[in-house]
Amino acid sequence: MSDVDRNIFNADEFRTQIVNPEVQRQLIEMYPAETGTLLERARLALEKGDAIELHQAAHLLKGVVGNYLGTRAFRATTELDRLARIPDLEEARNAFLKCEAEVKRLERALLGFLDNLQKTG
Repeated sequence: MSDVDRNIFNADEFRTQIVNPEVQRQLIEMYPAETGTLLERARLALEKGDAIELHQAAHLLKGVVGNYLGTRAFRATTELDRLARIPDLEEARNAFLKCEAEVKRLERALLGFLDNLQKTG
C-alpha cells in the first residue's frame, strides 16, 4: 500500500484508528455504495438546479469521505459543499467533477488496501 499517496488514502492512520481488520474490511466494503448514492444525489441536484439538495448530499458525502482519511477527496467534497451553500451552481458543476474523481480515486485506494488485507489476513 506504500505506493498510494497519503493524500489519497493514509493507510497507516486508518490502521491506527480502526485496529480490527474485520471492521476495516466492513467499512471499506460499504464505501462504494455509500459514496455512489451520495454522488448520484448530488448529480441529480445539479441537474435540477437544487442548491439545498446539493448541499445536503455534499455535506453527507464530506462526512463519509472524512471517515476514510482521504485528504484529497475530503477537500474536494468540502469545496462542493461550500459552493452549494453560497449557492454557486455553475462553479459547483466543475467542483462536482473533481469531487467525483477524487471520491473514485479514494475508492480504488481503499479496494487496493482491502485486497492486500485479504491476502495477508
